[in-house]
Amino acid sequence: MHNIHPMITRSKNDIFKRKALVSTNFNVVEDIPKNAEQALQIPKSKDAIELEYKALLRTGTWSLVPFSSQQVGNKWIFSIKRNSDGSINRYKSRLVAQGFKQMPGIDFGEPNILVVKSATIHIFLSLAVKFGWSLRQLDINNAFLNGNLVEDVFTNQPRGFVSLGFPNHVCKLHKVLYGLKQAPRAWFDQLKSTLVSWGFQNSKADNSLFFHHVGNSELFILVYMDEYCDGV
Repeated sequence: MHNIHPMITRSKNDIFKRKALVSTNFNVVEDIPKNAEQALQIPKSKDAIELEYKALLRTGTWSLVPFSSQQVGNKWIFSIKRNSDGSINRYKSRLVAQGFKQMPGIDFGEPNILVVKSATIHIFLSLAVKFGWSLRQLDINNAFLNGNLVEDVFTNQPRGFVSLGFPNHVCKLHKVLYGLKQAPRAWFDQLKSTLVSWGFQNSKADNSLFFHHVGNSELFILVYMDEYCDGV
């Protein structure tokens, strides 16, 4: 039966959606490690977890202290980043604190998660188009790990990396871990302090906008936090 309905459709005009082509020349099935012990047995995931652990040590995230009864747990989280064709790009690992176990007023104060206003983004991009501003985008690796802690927070030593000399010690955190309630706030305070020391001013209309005037030039920075892990 022919379709004689007057409505003009894509099929009547021989317009069809392009079919997605998927390569079948490789095996995309790859198990994601369930814990640190498994990850350390797989060369690529072993590199990822060791890289993350070294980053934590490099930033002075904690120091080992005698046992404390008030602890926030943590867990290694693993994932695989893939290329557009489905092949493996790299393994990723992250030590995440179980922030859902934190007690308000004891382990953290007001988290104050800061998010740039959508109106600020729209106005900023409109001005950039109008005046022909040059735009740059950057991503800060291990961003939250640079935030300093004000509260006393303790966590157990991460699985797979327990100190042989001090196996019963715990980690007193000096910097935040992903998953802590105060992680976004602590990192933002550190970033703000650094930018202000460089001569930037913080907008009163939007706390996520910074600007700096140098002669006839102006520099604007919009801070956008697109990831907030609330523990596992």
